[in-house]
Amino acid sequence: MNTALVLAGGGIKTAVVAARLAKEHQLLMLHIDYGQPSREMEYQSVQRLAASFPTAKVSTMDISKAGLASGSVHAARDKTNVGSIVEDQGLGGLFPTLLSLAFKPIHQIGTDNIAVGLSRFADHSHLGFAHGEGGSVRLREFVHAFNMVLDALSTSKRRVQIDAPLINLSYLEIVKLADRFQLPVANLWSCWGAGPGPCGHCGGCLQRSKAIAQSVISVSGREKSEVVAPVT
Repeated sequence: MNTALVLAGGGIKTAVVAARLAKEHQLLMLHIDYGQPSREMEYQSVQRLAASFPTAKVSTMDISKAGLASGSVHAARDKTNVGSIVEDQGLGGLFPTLLSLAFKPIHQIGTDNIAVGLSRFADHSHLGFAHGEGGSVRLREFVHAFNMVLDALSTSKRRVQIDAPLINLSYLEIVKLADRFQLPVANLWSCWGAGPGPCGHCGGCLQRSKAIAQSVISVSGREKSEVVAPVT
């Protein structure tokens, strides 16, 4: 069985990507600590998620001292000011950096793909958000351009590519997929804050609660009103 590397943030999109790959792959779920306030809660969530898949393993990379976290992320370090983390956490320069970091371990595990949960973060028709990762056209252009960069940087015959299976999906559609895969959504984390509980104000919290509220599903056997806790 081949190994698939999943760039894991510990939220619902990570979970759906992992579930999609788990039937035919061993999973290596890579969590990167770049100084984000939510890093500890994310890592705990990745560990819980990995326990759902028999062949999954978790790996971590700590680059927190590199100063890669954006100003909006650093603002959220003050736990008494959780409202400051509702700012845009879009692609910017951080996500390409994380993909570049994931490029190194793929040669060690012998895989060709880095699986990521990029999606239509800004879903105007369902969620009303006007910020984030952007529309699917922009994301497809980004993935195509980054794959060209990987081709140029590769020194082996293996052609490494970014796999973004959720790229055309809205957050609401991803929540429904999570239900179809029977994923432990209530145990996942995507609040941008440090915890121990979700802040309820950031983009991650607002997206998740709105998507759950608009879906017609119940998560993990509970009523929707019981699981409106933020997950990405």
